[in-house]
Amino acid sequence: MLRLFEGRFAKTTIGVLGLNIAEAGFGFLTAIVLVRLMGPSGYGVYSYAIALAGVFTIVGLLGQDKYIVRNMTKLLALGETKALPPLVLGVFSRVILLCFFIGIGAAIAIFINRNQIPEEKLLALWIAISVMILVAIMRIYIGLFQGLQKVITALYPDKLIRPLSFLLLAFVFGFISDEGLSAPLAVFANAIAVCIGLVVISRLWVQSRPYSISLKLSREYFISGWRPAFPFALLAGVGTINSNIDVIMLGAYVSDADIGIYRIASRVATLIGFSLVAAHAVVGPQVSILYTKGDFGQLQSVVCKAALIASVIALPCFIAFVFAGYWVLTLFGSEFARGISALRILSIGQLFNALAGSAGLMLMMTGHEKKAAHSLFFSTVLNVFLNFSLIPIYGAIGAAYATGAALVTVNLIYCFYVWRYLKINPTILGCLFKKH
Repeated sequence: MLRLFEGRFAKTTIGVLGLNIAEAGFGFLTAIVLVRLMGPSGYGVYSYAIALAGVFTIVGLLGQDKYIVRNMTKLLALGETKALPPLVLGVFSRVILLCFFIGIGAAIAIFINRNQIPEEKLLALWIAISVMILVAIMRIYIGLFQGLQKVITALYPDKLIRPLSFLLLAFVFGFISDEGLSAPLAVFANAIAVCIGLVVISRLWVQSRPYSISLKLSREYFISGWRPAFPFALLAGVGTINSNIDVIMLGAYVSDADIGIYRIASRVATLIGFSLVAAHAVVGPQVSILYTKGDFGQLQSVVCKAALIASVIALPCFIAFVFAGYWVLTLFGSEFARGISALRILSIGQLFNALAGSAGLMLMMTGHEKKAAHSLFFSTVLNVFLNFSLIPIYGAIGAAYATGAALVTVNLIYCFYVWRYLKINPTILGCLFKKH
């Protein structure tokens, strides 16, 4: 078992895992602070605003954060560093332009419906939408560092500095405000934390970039980067919808308090799969390089090790949430214990997600983005249909069933495609297979 955590890949994965643990810890503490200061209703408004803004951000990114990882690793592997400046500048210009128009469209939609939205929720939405472009730019910087395989550098501003800043700001704002911490004030604190993280990661990039700065935008790179990134955009877009559709649809059928309780249950359940997220940050560039070299034996070993690490950490979390979830939820307040059924259902889906390994990421990094996008699109349609069918009848429990079913479905399809087109088993069972 100890050999599982040896080698550069495993050590880097463990380093990223450490950042994820720190982020999860700060996120857990922040959630406790927020719900204690705002209550379930205020936290529900905050969650709704952040979820909606997250969907708009992914649309504005248009998959460019994943596109830059794959293309940077290829160019660096081939020694074509001269092509990096126009590639990077083209990505930034596309994201900024698209986020600008998405932001205007979102602002117009909010303005038209302002009379139907409560004042507190309306203000929270205005603030969340206004910071959308900064979140998108930060995601691009993370992709740049991942392309250089400097994964730890890429993630610590986002997973350590940003959540720590948010925790401190939320705590301070809650005590200096006469009315306590409102949802708009919490969203504003989150926006400041994003700005702090963005300043740090941009300064790190200036010190680390492997080329001289160029302000000349290549028309060829600006135009050529739209179409290849579209499958990444579709994949990220439907993935974000999959992650947030439950909260958004709950907003039409249940109270803000119920949304807040469900959101806490959902956040706790995602801790089961955060080890897989850590592995993804390391696996992505590795998969791209090994696939380019045609080294399928090493590729099987890498994804198998990632699945093992994710599963070893996910299983104890799953057991704890299923059998002791009631006490975990009461840390946020006694009223949050009502989310125990949703937590158990979502935990099953997250465990399956961890056991399935990096199947979806492998499809994206090996030229099979369309297959991954089709799979996720199908599961999203299923998720929307189930949410639409179950939420009006069962409320938050229906949302949990819908989200859990979608997670299981998409991972089954991912694993099928990876085995069919790459002849690789991305799950923990892949360790039983011989190398190519």
